[in-house]
Amino acid sequence: MALDGFFIHAHVHALNQTLEGLKIDKIYQINATDLLLNLRGRGSVKLFISAHASHPRIILIDSKPETPQEPPMFCMLMRKHISGGIIQSVEQDGLERIVTINISARNELGDIVIKHLKIEIMGKHSNIMLLDENQTVVDSIKRIRLSMSTRPMGPGVRYTLPPSTKAPTFKTDRESFSEKLSDVKLPVFKWLYLTFEGISPSLASSITHQAGIDSKTDTASLEKEDIDPLYASFIDHIEQVKRSNGVYMYFVAGTYKEFSSIPLTHYRSLGYEERFTTDFDEALITYYHTKKDTNRVSQKSNHLIKLVDLHLDKLRKKVENLEGDLIEAGKLEALRLRGELLTANLHAIRKGMKSITVFNYYTNEDLEIELDVTRGPNENAQRYYKRYNKAKTTLEEAQKFIEIADEEIRYLDHVRLLLDQAESPDDIEEIKEELMETGFVKKIYSKKQKRAKKLPPHRYESSEGVTILVGRNNFQNDELTLKKSFREHIWLHTKDTPGSHVIIQAEFEDIDDQTIIEAAEIAAYHSKARYSSQVPVDFTEVKFVKKPSGAKPGMVIYEDYKTIYVTPDEDKILNMKKVD
Repeated sequence: MALDGFFIHAHVHALNQTLEGLKIDKIYQINATDLLLNLRGRGSVKLFISAHASHPRIILIDSKPETPQEPPMFCMLMRKHISGGIIQSVEQDGLERIVTINISARNELGDIVIKHLKIEIMGKHSNIMLLDENQTVVDSIKRIRLSMSTRPMGPGVRYTLPPSTKAPTFKTDRESFSEKLSDVKLPVFKWLYLTFEGISPSLASSITHQAGIDSKTDTASLEKEDIDPLYASFIDHIEQVKRSNGVYMYFVAGTYKEFSSIPLTHYRSLGYEERFTTDFDEALITYYHTKKDTNRVSQKSNHLIKLVDLHLDKLRKKVENLEGDLIEAGKLEALRLRGELLTANLHAIRKGMKSITVFNYYTNEDLEIELDVTRGPNENAQRYYKRYNKAKTTLEEAQKFIEIADEEIRYLDHVRLLLDQAESPDDIEEIKEELMETGFVKKIYSKKQKRAKKLPPHRYESSEGVTILVGRNNFQNDELTLKKSFREHIWLHTKDTPGSHVIIQAEFEDIDDQTIIEAAEIAAYHSKARYSSQVPVDFTEVKFVKKPSGAKPGMVIYEDYKTIYVTPDEDKILNMKKVD
């Protein structure tokens, strides 16, 4: 998918022409990640904004999707701050995948100020934030705690751009281009998209192809005469995006595979069918409909997605509340100390005293302790001991629940991913059965209902002809890893990221490094990091993978592993897939 900085540059230009000067009439929040703005001015326009982990996007749509009867808190806050506002402009931050909609609206004092709707289109890190005139976050559709990220996002946080080490593409001259090229040793196409803003792997491959250079050629092996055509191709692609006014769509065997704001030369050479349209929204809507496979899959998954999202919301809110309790309960040692010191000084306490200053023999300092004037000396000491015991019990119970909740959140996060990546109605049905067995969905019994035939795991074949299997759901993950595979087979899984179990049906001594790389790319593709780069994937022998007693389906622990970093290439992975 080429939803890169170059495409967004062209798309933002088109959006700005359409949206500038329109009034925000109505605001809806469709679900946990998607917004809809009803705009009026030159007719009626519906702006759909999504921070979906797999399909983040900004498009104009024709019809209003179904919305909840009770608007979520973020939606209500949006209505309060920007309803009735006028869109002044739509901008992009450099060539980053960040879009800003600048809106003039009235503040609480009735003064007109500029507020900013920030949309970060960054795969699993996608988010929508409303900023005030001082660039302070009013709220975000996904709240990110400091414990979850070094870049927290939520009310009161000062907005900063995500950290980036990439060079500004539009400002790169021939000299700096050559200097950067001489500093590293990488495949040329990889060097391009890791070094410069806005360039995706597909665009990088097009640049190298036009320059007559194999995309996988190592930068260290480039000759001096190679740099001029590479830089010329680099500049030509930049100039094309500056004047881009539409979308190039690429099809393989009738299937919509890719889109770009400029022609991709390597796809032309591969014989992909190329179609052009000036309608950005039509191109994106068609693409995402294709990626969803069929409306039937979407319809069958929607109900389960809502149930899973509901469970996740409840668990996260409970954890958030309990973390607050932990902070309070963390003061329990101070309560115990006060009880102890009062007990040691009972002779000095008189009923009716508001406080007493005693010597703290742990710190060799005086400590003032508040007293209940209605209680006697011993009762005041016992009061602190009771508060200590209550806080201790609260702390222990909160810690236990948080551990259980964190495990359920990890499990449901993966179920949510499986629903997003489901390829057929049968996939959805198997996930539904899993949720029934685990108690998240009420069991439905029917004499007429036939149990669906079990689907086989996804099957791939490496370039060396080795079979690679991937679990479709958590029950199948367990079965594939713990029952169907030999102890010496190789198991892979994305590190600290929800994903499927992947099995190479061979031993280490029988395969080469390329098979492990390809299997790791497949593991990254079947994970929440599908559209990310440099995804860490752990791999080990099946015998080192264990399932803890009482663990949720698909949840395992493993040891004696190694980690590899890969960037999944959808075309390459789909070409390896085999259909039984």
